[in-house]
Amino acid sequence: LLPAAAEMAAALRCALATRQPQVVAAALTILLALLRSHARVGEALRPHFKQLLPTLAPLVLRGQASLGDEGEGTRGRVNVADLAVEALELMEARGGCGAGEQIKAVVPTFHKASEPKSRGFRQPLFRNGDVV
Repeated sequence: LLPAAAEMAAALRCALATRQPQVVAAALTILLALLRSHARVGEALRPHFKQLLPTLAPLVLRGQASLGDEGEGTRGRVNVADLAVEALELMEARGGCGAGEQIKAVVPTFHKASEPKSRGFRQPLFRNGDVV
């Protein structure tokens, strides 16, 4: 599986670059399944992050709305941005040391799991009920 993961990176990059909602959703689903299949797949894909991340970045940065067949209503719709964020989180978790920094360099809005999520404000420090 690990040698095949490196070969799949080019095919996944091409599928993500099509920008067709069904193709992108399928490619992200395959990437997620691949990352979940083995603990070391993320490390095997790490040399290919430079190819995959530029195609994932616009999906996350734009925060695209749900994409799917408009005729079906809300049933069967997939939020591609959520799939992309989930893929980035798994890539960070399974990509080994430095994967989070590599992702953050391409997707500046990505927050590593170790970073506290905030809106840019510091939490006030309290001592005996008073703000310091």
